[in-house]
Amino acid sequence: MEWGAPQRPRRQHGRALRLFLLLVITGGSLLNFLPYWMLTRTQTTVRGTSVISEDVNIIKHDNTKNFSKAGQRVNGSRYATLDRSKLPILVLGMPKSGTTSLNIFFGECGGQRTRHQHILGTGAIGMAMRENVQRGKEPLQGMFPDVADIFTQIDYNKSTRRCFYPQVELLNEIHAAYPHATFVLNRRNVTDWVSSVTRWRDMHRRIARCNITGFPAPSAGTSLDERLEMFYEEHIRRVRDFAERHPSHRLIDFDIYSENAGRMLHDAFGIDEGCWGQRNANPPKIKL
Repeated sequence: MEWGAPQRPRRQHGRALRLFLLLVITGGSLLNFLPYWMLTRTQTTVRGTSVISEDVNIIKHDNTKNFSKAGQRVNGSRYATLDRSKLPILVLGMPKSGTTSLNIFFGECGGQRTRHQHILGTGAIGMAMRENVQRGKEPLQGMFPDVADIFTQIDYNKSTRRCFYPQVELLNEIHAAYPHATFVLNRRNVTDWVSSVTRWRDMHRRIARCNITGFPAPSAGTSLDERLEMFYEEHIRRVRDFAERHPSHRLIDFDIYSENAGRMLHDAFGIDEGCWGQRNANPPKIKL
């Protein structure tokens, strides 16, 4: 069909009817998927099924049994109604620790308003958070609650100048602005994490050059892998200690490869455990 050629009225009506029926069936939730699809349509995703450990913890600082309000399902679907008093939800784990899988879990599969690393019209979430704080604003101003409730990757690491990790640098500012926010600490075996970031677009060197607070300085006899391991393990301790010192937050702390991870996330957020899976796996290393 040529551009500008008139379409048949029957085809227009048919498309409109199909869209209307789809919106009715999904309860309008299709509209929530459009921004997410626009942001992630170019990503290559591969599922993984290996189990590393059975290490799953839910740290609760209140008397509620789980995050969602009464009724685990809405209109018979997998979607949960989140308690807005515990928003935003911030994923504080490092990249290559299941952040894309969490975005699928909460957003595309779980029907919630999520953003992953970028926001249309704003750019990189991490860079926007840094700029907001520098200007005396709340870290997520213009993003929460305006655009999303759940942020599944807030760090950004494209180059030495375009690099920032709010989950390291802005915990105090996040607490001051959102004292009841929910934290998700997604983690994995540290050796596997180092291997993953090493194979993912030179990320291990980008992390080392990012000037992140607390990243170990080069020293004689210490390899970059060892420094990355120290940094990763220290970050886990940092988030746990912060949550202990600030009990108004709820911390969901889990190993992404645990066979119980899907059930734990369901118990915490009321979203179908079948929504959980590993995504954005590394391509095989190619020697040139």
